[in-house]
Amino acid sequence: YKDATFYYQALLDKKPCNYTALGKLIFLLRRAGRLRDAPRYIAAAEKACSRAPDREAGLRFCRGTYYRWISKPQDALVELNYARRDPDFRAEALTHMIEIYLNPDPNAGGLDTLDSTTEPSMEHLREVDTLIKELSVAQKQAWNPRLKVYQCQSLMFTKQKGNVERALN
Repeated sequence: YKDATFYYQALLDKKPCNYTALGKLIFLLRRAGRLRDAPRYIAAAEKACSRAPDREAGLRFCRGTYYRWISKPQDALVELNYARRDPDFRAEALTHMIEIYLNPDPNAGGLDTLDSTTEPSMEHLREVDTLIKELSVAQKQAWNPRLKVYQCQSLMFTKQKGNVERALN
């Protein structure tokens, strides 16, 4: 990850408003365990952008992914919800939002949370279903295995026998 992060950092030092590169850098920094370096590049992008930072969908997407990985799911959802309006970031923002609703703590295991004593919010599961439908339209694909996994995971989190059996079939 060292070489890749070096090149993205060099690119962002020259063009801090390259949100695609910033998003990839945040991903790489997370994988390398150096997420603490991300705020520097987000702040540089905020200063360098031509429009108001709150109106930049790319910047909001990058902040949303950063908030997701530092365990601030509510802040992440606010940022990603804005970013999903932009066609360039829609599919990725929706994917992150679905994953946050299904697993708000990125450090916990996804299906391991089925054993927890807290019941999943039905409101969250309804929102997941809505986001899955929106994502299937945004991706313009006839069939996507990731969407099927999200649908099955959502059914399993209801903890209702019929839904769990449907998810497993």
